[in-house]
Amino acid sequence: MDQPAQHQPHPVLACVENLEAELKAVRDVQPTFMTTGQKELALLGIASAQAQLVELKLRVLAAAGDLAETEGARDLGSWLCGHTRTDLRTARAETALAEALDRRWHQVAAAMAEGLVSPAQAKVIVEALDALPAEVDPSLVEKAEGQLVAWCTRFTPHELRALGKRILAVVDPDTGNQADAQRLQEEE
Repeated sequence: MDQPAQHQPHPVLACVENLEAELKAVRDVQPTFMTTGQKELALLGIASAQAQLVELKLRVLAAAGDLAETEGARDLGSWLCGHTRTDLRTARAETALAEALDRRWHQVAAAMAEGLVSPAQAKVIVEALDALPAEVDPSLVEKAEGQLVAWCTRFTPHELRALGKRILAVVDPDTGNQADAQRLQEEE
């Protein structure tokens, strides 16, 4: 007689369960006696894993709009705030970042999923790309996104913010000069 098929958890839920179990396993382990090299590897690995975990959270958030509707929350940010004890402003910012990565900035999301872009860097890149003039050629926008992602291995979020303001001048100097001239004219 065949055994009934057991219900397998969704891979994302299985991942969350495994992460929680692994974190619980080291909860009482003290890093005091780690070598300097081990501490370095641990800190770099944790930073990479954190970026990957935040990307997963954002990916789930991008698909979770139905939660707010199901529970009668004003929006997903409000739902997140109420269930995770997150500040409403932070929850709404996370939701906006999740939607931006899901709908438009796929290179940033992919680099986060690889642990190459930190959450703070992703936020800065998205802000810089969203600030580009609407008339910029989509191929230049894609090139700008790729360049900003590539710089994440060398620059902090603060440095990326400054670079993001001049990204058009890097990927296409003519377009960058035109955008700068237009921005100056609007400021005057």
